[in-house]
Amino acid sequence: MIGWCLVLLVLANVAESSLTGIVAAAFTPFDDDLALYLPAVAPHAAFLQKQGIKNVLVAGTTGESLKMTPDERMSLLEEWVRVAPTYHLDVYVHVGDASVQIAQQLAAHAATIAGVVKGIVAISTVFFTPVNISALVITMDAIASAAPKLPFYYYHMPDQTHVDFNMYDLLVEVDRSKLLPTLSGIKATYYNLYDFTMCINYKNSQGKSYDMLFGRDETLLGALAMGCKGAVGSTYNYMGATMLQLWDAYSAGNMTLAQQLQNQNIAVVNILHQYSNKGQEAGKATMQLMGVNVGQPRLPSYKFSDTDYSNLRKQLEDIGITVPN
Repeated sequence: MIGWCLVLLVLANVAESSLTGIVAAAFTPFDDDLALYLPAVAPHAAFLQKQGIKNVLVAGTTGESLKMTPDERMSLLEEWVRVAPTYHLDVYVHVGDASVQIAQQLAAHAATIAGVVKGIVAISTVFFTPVNISALVITMDAIASAAPKLPFYYYHMPDQTHVDFNMYDLLVEVDRSKLLPTLSGIKATYYNLYDFTMCINYKNSQGKSYDMLFGRDETLLGALAMGCKGAVGSTYNYMGATMLQLWDAYSAGNMTLAQQLQNQNIAVVNILHQYSNKGQEAGKATMQLMGVNVGQPRLPSYKFSDTDYSNLRKQLEDIGITVPN
């Protein structure tokens, strides 16, 4: 009983959060020397607003978070926080790191600018990884506790982190352990709709449910059919309007249009993956072609050549994507 009283006391001081709709996982802009280039943030934000995007995730996988120093990540967040009100964007920030101590530092920094920052997100530690679901919850609790008034989202991306537990089991363990009281949901970047749906339908012993944010843009429609209310992804940077139209079509019962738009997204993702195993390099190149300068990715991603840009432009145009001259 005492444990639950403490949890309820913490929750009383946590900002209310229900993250729904589309969240663009922002690219991090670098200059020609691959130094952080903050002047590019405002044009990026304007481009998102023009497409109808209202939420942005800063310094995630798309944002090359683990390729940056903690100081760079904090500076990047501060710039997004500075420009976000102008473009009517809510900001969420990824604070996960290979080091729990660095993740705590980033979370504490985000907490100092709560208000514009609506929540924090964290992947598991990598290389040194949790051995079981209990260790994962303890680790995430240590990170989230550095920002006790901000909603926390666990970022599940097993293809990258190699931490591959069922997320339903994580929710059950959070309830059992009474740890991680600020958990608001999970960003689930996987294709496991069975586990994802189990999490959507889950309620803890206090009747609380969680925001389940789907992270595979190319199968968003399937997630919507299973009750998904939120999604985070990289293609929403340059296909935001298209994917919002897909969402509206699904909500209106127009499955034919929704399927057509999903297939267009799949076609784009297939093109991007021809340039790298994850499409990050081609994603930044697509932003360049759309007129938003976010620069090249840092190593170990490879540099896009002029020939690559030319080929990518043609491939996108061939499937009906309008690319500015």
